[in-house]
Amino acid sequence: MELGYELADLYANIRGVWPYEKKKVPMDIRIGFALHHLPGIALLFPLIMNNYHENPHLQAIGGWLLFGAGISAWMGVAVYTRNFDDPTEMKQAATSQLVGTASFLFARWVIFPVESAAFLAELDTRTDISENFPMVSRAMLLSLSLFNLAVTFTIVPKAIRYIIKGFYSSKVSLEELNENEIKELALDESTSMASKKTS
Repeated sequence: MELGYELADLYANIRGVWPYEKKKVPMDIRIGFALHHLPGIALLFPLIMNNYHENPHLQAIGGWLLFGAGISAWMGVAVYTRNFDDPTEMKQAATSQLVGTASFLFARWVIFPVESAAFLAELDTRTDISENFPMVSRAMLLSLSLFNLAVTFTIVPKAIRYIIKGFYSSKVSLEELNENEIKELALDESTSMASKKTS
């Protein structure tokens, strides 16, 4: 099932069809998502050949990553069906974006490191596996970690932009909210709150 998902998504990415339409998804994002599927494809058969397909740590990693991705996908649907010009719907979009980001961060930065460390510790105690399997496993987990880092740098600023537009400054468009303007808006907000307290 996992292999089928990985191959289907990789095929859609290479062809540039939904959800990776060429006009909507930049090439660097598409390359990142293509590379992120390679560990799942490359590690699948060594896992089965070394009797690790029922390992609880790998099952936890796979289950939580798919669960987090599913929540993020549903939240993405909620975000892009909202009217960003309507303050109420923009708040809904911001909340959805925040939930999707939180689910990603929990799966990728809480569950994944803990279960990966437990899996690698268990590998060191096994003597009945291929000598290359620990090295391949470490390489695959490292590549997934780099993917997690890259996506985090993309989605966290996006969530901040949505929250600012939804709850603090609805007059500003999302495209206008670059990093410097986010800092300026946050500074203006804290300054106005401080002045209200003193008055």
